[in-house]
Amino acid sequence: MKLLNKPGLTVALLFMVVGMATAQQKVDRTFSGINKVTMSISSGDAFFEKSADGKVYVALEHDIDDYEPTIEQKGATLVINEEKMKNRRSWSGDSKWTIKVPDEVNISFNTGSGDVQISGLMADLSTNSGSGNTRIENSDGKIRVNTGSGNIRARESKGDLTFNAGSGNIDLYAVNAEVSANVGSGNVSAEKLTLLGKSSFNSGSGDVEVSLAATPAHDISVNSGSGDSTLDFEGNKIEGVIVMEANKDNGDIDAPFDFDSTEEVGNGRNTTVKKTKKIGSSDVRIKVSTGSGTAEIKS
Repeated sequence: MKLLNKPGLTVALLFMVVGMATAQQKVDRTFSGINKVTMSISSGDAFFEKSADGKVYVALEHDIDDYEPTIEQKGATLVINEEKMKNRRSWSGDSKWTIKVPDEVNISFNTGSGDVQISGLMADLSTNSGSGNTRIENSDGKIRVNTGSGNIRARESKGDLTFNAGSGNIDLYAVNAEVSANVGSGNVSAEKLTLLGKSSFNSGSGDVEVSLAATPAHDISVNSGSGDSTLDFEGNKIEGVIVMEANKDNGDIDAPFDFDSTEEVGNGRNTTVKKTKKIGSSDVRIKVSTGSGTAEIKS
């Protein structure tokens, strides 16, 4: 049988093949009796949201051929991973996960690349990613975020927040929390901050800017290795034991008050100027420091 060579037929078949290769696929699962979720994927975006009825909902959308990750309940733990797919060398395409959980469910999430969004949760949660951005909104709990390269943003959240990034920016707004924010190369910014516990903000190379919604009731440290470090009281009362440090040759110290004492620590190019001031009756320790940059307190 001789096949006809018709341009129209060829084009139609081509579109059919492309359409089949890129067809969107969906998976929807519902689970009960879950108190922990562990999830490990190589790539794709993940959205964690609140479930209102005590059940856990998993929705997956993807356009990856033969993509079959494991989604199974083991006792009270929901396990999501790609372990059964390790023999595959690679695959291409996009995936989007939406996980809805009730309050008090512990979550552990690991990904090689992809963005993560956490919204409206009350949970203990830890995320680890090689690259990708993390965004947290209106959440409460013990939240740990680690990324090799990517930005971390938190909005109107509270609890115990620990953020670490190799490279990228950390940006916080209106958080009421105990905070540890550290980045190797990038900027750290916290606006309208209320401290619930001892907190620190640090960048190896980048600027660190923190503005307060209330006078600190707990110790706070703002530091940059090579950049500016700024603590802005935004009109709130300045009180506590204040320590400011900068490299003698390459750094500066700026504050709206005179200091009680000034000393030099170290020698040669490593000499640090340390200035101290006690204001009011509070014993809260407030430290602002830099290597080569300006350490500044604003009123």
